[in-house]
Amino acid sequence: MSHTYWSIIVAFCVLWSVGQARAAEPSDEEVLLVKAALTGESLVEGEKALTSYLVDHPKSDYVRFGLGFAQFFHSGEVLFSGLYRYGFLGREGFLDEMLPIDVSSVPRNMQPEEITYDKLNALIQSWLDSVATAETTLAAITDETVKLPIAIGQVRLDIDGNGKGDEGEAIWALFNRFQRRFDADEAGAAEFTIAFDRADVAWLRGYCHFMMALAECALAHDRQALFDHCSHVAFARPKTPFPFLQAEYDYREYEWMTVTDWIAFFHLMRFEVKEPARMLKAHEHLKMVIAMGKDMWKSIDAETDNDREWVPSTIQTSVIPGAEVTPEIRDTWLIFLNEADLVLDGTRLVRFWRMPEWDDRPQGTGINLKRVFTEPRTFDLMLWIQGTAAAPYLEKGTLTKPGLWDRMQNAFNGRVFRWGFWFN
Repeated sequence: MSHTYWSIIVAFCVLWSVGQARAAEPSDEEVLLVKAALTGESLVEGEKALTSYLVDHPKSDYVRFGLGFAQFFHSGEVLFSGLYRYGFLGREGFLDEMLPIDVSSVPRNMQPEEITYDKLNALIQSWLDSVATAETTLAAITDETVKLPIAIGQVRLDIDGNGKGDEGEAIWALFNRFQRRFDADEAGAAEFTIAFDRADVAWLRGYCHFMMALAECALAHDRQALFDHCSHVAFARPKTPFPFLQAEYDYREYEWMTVTDWIAFFHLMRFEVKEPARMLKAHEHLKMVIAMGKDMWKSIDAETDNDREWVPSTIQTSVIPGAEVTPEIRDTWLIFLNEADLVLDGTRLVRFWRMPEWDDRPQGTGINLKRVFTEPRTFDLMLWIQGTAAAPYLEKGTLTKPGLWDRMQNAFNGRVFRWGFWFN
């Protein structure tokens, strides 16, 4: 009798869990709705459609995930269309040999608007707000089984600000413009699908917080002098006290002028703190980047499928050809995340390059990075490189784990930043 009773209980639990899994499956209507929103001509209209659907179906995390992606892509539109509006990299040939990208591939606005320092700050704030909107949406996802397949190459970004994403603004087409190693096409973009899952919710939230930290740091400081003296390097029509800087010339013949502009650029990388509260927000965002990174790997480790993975586990396959996550890579990255968390908490000190403790000793004098955010001072790039700008934040205590950088270099085959950009 007892055996029969427990069998019924177990059977009920199994049926209930199966029912729950099925309940998480999106309907055909939701699949079509999300696909249309992400790959249509207007992400803004797609956002409206998904938001309207969630009003009547608030438990659909599939649609909410789609909305979060749409809002994240739209935040890119806000930034890039704003830069295009103001003629970013609009002076043909001016930076062709100065940047690590093919500047000629950047869409050029032949009728750019005049940009001021205040307009630039307003653009950064708009970008910050749009990224925050996406993060808020993603944070509301609770379904551990959510999965959102996206043919990401088909997503269109309205870069020129004409109200719609044209065929040439699809991600696959933009990908071709900025690199020559791979030759993508529309057919291939339709087939290349990433099945974003619960781990990728945390991954995308981490990227949102990282971007918000950058924006908050920029807006926390007064960069007016840098804009006045050097904005002509990046923008076609900046309004500054020095209009003669915008004179057209053959940069090959007058290369020394470009050199002096870059000298001025680094000379003026000295920013007074204008809004210290923003540095506190930046610190909170960076803490969330670490938290989301840990959450992502927790979800990845719990996965039992192998379905078009973006960031795979050590036993899964990534959609990125040749991108294999070994146990050493996973373990080393988690050690880094834990160490970075302690550094942001101020309980681990960053090893200071001007002190004898720049070796493997666990204790010594280092930089309390938390205080850089909680007690911000004038940022001076050159003095930070020299070391004297770190003086107010030097303390004695436990230093960062010795040999961690060498271990990361070995685990990632010398490509730490490339893997870090992927993992966030």
